[in-house]
Amino acid sequence: MDRNIHIAPEEFEIIEQYLTQQLPAEEQDAFTKRLSNDNALKNKLESVRLLLLGVQEVSLVHKIEDFHEELKKSPKENSSTGKLFSMKQWLVAASVIGIAVLGVLLFLTIHGKEEKIFSAYYKPDPGLISAMGHSDNYAFDRAMIDYKTKNYDSAIKAWENLLTTNPDNDTLNYFIGSAYLAKKEADKALEHFKKVMANSNSYFLNDACWYAGLALVNEGRIEEAVPLISKSEHTGKEGLLLRLKK
Repeated sequence: MDRNIHIAPEEFEIIEQYLTQQLPAEEQDAFTKRLSNDNALKNKLESVRLLLLGVQEVSLVHKIEDFHEELKKSPKENSSTGKLFSMKQWLVAASVIGIAVLGVLLFLTIHGKEEKIFSAYYKPDPGLISAMGHSDNYAFDRAMIDYKTKNYDSAIKAWENLLTTNPDNDTLNYFIGSAYLAKKEADKALEHFKKVMANSNSYFLNDACWYAGLALVNEGRIEEAVPLISKSEHTGKEGLLLRLKK
């Protein structure tokens, strides 16, 4: 499973039920419709499918090995020794599958905890009433309306167009990063927050540290997140730092 794809335990269960067609018909159809418009969900489904396929292949390999060993034996040997050998093979297969499942559960548990912490402390930046330090106020303000109404893709597109003529603008970088984080695209958000944090005089420095720290928490990069959260002046930072130390 891709290390960068985070799947909550309850989401994993639903995807598994979908793949094995155990969901009620209406839920199965609704999930299929979601897949047509949700690339992130498609990636998660593919990761779970490959995981389940891997577990099945482990079992199949041992079945084939068992079958060939049985063919090599005489009829007398097949009666008792063959059964014992088969049992050993299945025990090995069971142990391999058990380790694989345990690893997946551990992965989901760890990332489930990180996602819960992120969700508990993350609230999108409310945005601005008007543009700050940018000449093309109409384009910026129109994108800000999109941002406030959660039309993040449209806001990002407009702001990135403005960014081409002023790539170091901290206002644009901060809100593009904020929009990406609202979409749960932490890597892209961090790229822009880093540009803001590089400017020690930026109006958005403290907020960029806070949101960059949260983005890292959601990515499971706790050691990198702690220093940034500590630099911020957010009212929730002490509580968040305590939870990260547990």
